[in-house]
Amino acid sequence: MNRVKIVLAALIAACAVAPTVARAITDENLRIKNVGVQENTGYVRFETPTSVACAYGVVYFDLGTDGGRSILATVMSAHLAGKPLSRIDYALVGGNCNASLVEF
Repeated sequence: MNRVKIVLAALIAACAVAPTVARAITDENLRIKNVGVQENTGYVRFETPTSVACAYGVVYFDLGTDGGRSILATVMSAHLAGKPLSRIDYALVGGNCNASLVEF
């Protein structure tokens, strides 16, 4: 009986410290509602919800990388042109959505 409790406790502990697995999502034809920056993080909100529930209805991107700055430029270009993003790929990690690809 004690051995079962030890194994069960070890499994629970392993699950608690295991890294969160990212889930890759692709959405298409999303119209931009808002674009913003807070410190070194950019974000975008859409007029319609993304296909999964992102925390605060926001998709984030890291402005500390060349890729993140390119995402900001592409999102701003689409927003200023009044066009939807034809595609956005992002990962859902712990409720936050983090963009890796955008196009319009």
